[in-house]
Amino acid sequence: MKIVFDYNRTLFNPDTDSLFPGVLELLKNLSEKCELYLVSQFEAERQKKFEKLSISHFFRSINFVEKKTRELFESIACGEKDTVVIGDR
Repeated sequence: MKIVFDYNRTLFNPDTDSLFPGVLELLKNLSEKCELYLVSQFEAERQKKFEKLSISHFFRSINFVEKKTRELFESIACGEKDTVVIGDR
């Protein structure tokens, strides 16, 4: 199974400038069973904060993009039906 996470307001709380409670444990547990991917809107500060969190090792790929597109998600899914996208919207 592939799981695609949004970053801001899904894993990271910009109001507290930290990960939401339980995120580290969640990523650890899921990465042992699933392929994890990250897709987030590009903002320089957002990417810098992500890098400081030292969670990149949980993800197969990390994509900070100008625009989230259907094609991007399809390329990550790569035809696999068991792909889940988790975001705040």
